Amino acid sequence: MFQKEYDIAITSPNNPYVSTYSWKIPNFQKAIKEYSHNKYFYSKQFWVPYTSLWKLKVYPNGNQQNNFVDIFLEAVQTPYEHYNNILTRGRNFRLQVEIIYHVNQDSNNFDDEIIENGNISQLVDLPSNSRYMGYQFGFDNFKDYGYNRFLSFSKIFPDDNKLKEFDLVFHLLLFNDYKYMETDKGYVCKMEKFFENETLADIEIILDCDTRIKAHKVILIASSTYFEKMLQGGWSESTSDSIKIHNVGYKTFRVILFYLYGNKLMDINDDDLELLKDVYMQADMMGLTELLKFVVNRMCRMVNEFNFEDILRFCWGKDHCIRLKESTLNFISAYVKTVKLSKNMEHIKKSTNHEVVAYSKTWEKKTE
Repeated sequence: MFQKEYDIAITSPNNPYVSTYSWKIPNFQKAIKEYSHNKYFYSKQFWVPYTSLWKLKVYPNGNQQNNFVDIFLEAVQTPYEHYNNILTRGRNFRLQVEIIYHVNQDSNNFDDEIIENGNISQLVDLPSNSRYMGYQFGFDNFKDYGYNRFLSFSKIFPDDNKLKEFDLVFHLLLFNDYKYMETDKGYVCKMEKFFENETLADIEIILDCDTRIKAHKVILIASSTYFEKMLQGGWSESTSDSIKIHNVGYKTFRVILFYLYGNKLMDINDDDLELLKDVYMQADMMGLTELLKFVVNRMCRMVNEFNFEDILRFCWGKDHCIRLKESTLNFISAYVKTVKLSKNMEHIKKSTNHEVVAYSKTWEKKTE
């Protein structure tokens, strides 16, 4: 059976830039007793779908000052970064903390409580909750950044009862693009309601399979330079009430159309890799760069022991697939001991690509 040796952060299929990871530490009151001032321990290492590797570091009794819990994010160099001599990684991130008090304890002194599975859950209101930290992480020096005096004991024990039993959950929000920050895309959601809605539709799209789809010119033009040139340029389609789209299957075009209306990727089953590959090729031809990012992000989340060879062959040499190549190579490096005898691995080892050959040598060393 395939055993995963790492945790995986959650990346939204609709936002390839943002990932979340939650680290739950049960019975944290025991950690406060066991770890003195300046002593720390780590979370399990976790991947942001095989493109960057991280771990969290917590000081139960503070790093700089007693009676505080301090938390830091630490970058771990990936095999891809090591091979390509990448020494730093820039990211924006934010950390929040949740306290889960165990049942049968006095909770009268706590506000904003949520009863969950019989326990009392409280997301602590801290100034850092709304503050993003942006840093260039190193792998030798300056490899961790975070919060000293992050959570005071007075927040944990407002009644000074240090016998309370509780779990602590750290929630990490990580922006996968160092320069990216959230923006308001609410206007896009208003357009999504017109997807496959013939109200006010003024253009008919005809596919090779003779499927006919009603759409709205203004949305197509606003969302894509490809359709802008087709419907407003000198093409014959600009004066027609219908246009023909050749060499695109219905399922593929429906995914593309959904993106044009909603600026996000349609839900696609984990086993529908061929559909995503076809969407990628068509989106690349139409110049839909953001859709390419959504597709690559989705494929990064799909890499597994059965398809890593297929994905690696697909992404090699494609301009917008560097992240997917990185993800796949990291996956193999992370689980090489598990996949080393698979047919997929045997095929990869026969590759004449110089980069794959170099990686194969490092994989062989890991299995010795």
